[in-house]
Amino acid sequence: MKTIVSLLALAVAAPAQAATLITLGDFSDPYTETFDSVATGVLTGSETFLGDLGISAIEVSGAGPGEFIYPASQTGQGLGATSENEATIIAPGSEGSLISLFLAFSAPQTKLAFDLYASESTETFTVDFLSAFSIIDSYDFTTSGAGNYFVGLAADSSFDAINVTGLDKAVLQSLTVEISAVPLPAALPPMLALLSGMGAIALRRRRRA
Repeated sequence: MKTIVSLLALAVAAPAQAATLITLGDFSDPYTETFDSVATGVLTGSETFLGDLGISAIEVSGAGPGEFIYPASQTGQGLGATSENEATIIAPGSEGSLISLFLAFSAPQTKLAFDLYASESTETFTVDFLSAFSIIDSYDFTTSGAGNYFVGLAADSSFDAINVTGLDKAVLQSLTVEISAVPLPAALPPMLALLSGMGAIALRRRRRA
């Protein structure tokens, strides 16, 4: 995966928190990835779901070997991290949890949401919203013990990356973005233009008839 940790050092101190909690109902056209259809194991960077979510880069840090097992009682796969700080998809009953998570997006976003399993070690974690590697907004989320949490957030202005810290053994179970904020594949705009042109030609032919 692309290494971007060094770029995080450029981020400045966060302003007063203005991000607000939202629900899935606040999304106009949400796209949710649950990771259940993704093959388990370390990510290579070529996975389809990264493009579907508009993710251009991902960086993680993980717990040490044997420190955390994703509970077998959980029903779905999740995004975790190896002890070598590699992003990985894990199944319930497997090892590999997040301590921190950085996601960069290929187009500006204004909101996102995720489901998270947090261990009892996680008490408060922070979601920082960045634009051009400067923190523009943030939100502190407090947990109440080990369990599942839904976190939906809208930033005060558009962002192109998020940095989540303070997780202390957690697994990301889903991620939701706005479809309108995800760039179309490079080949799709010309294809849409071609289809539009063909439609116009067909319409003119029908009018002549």
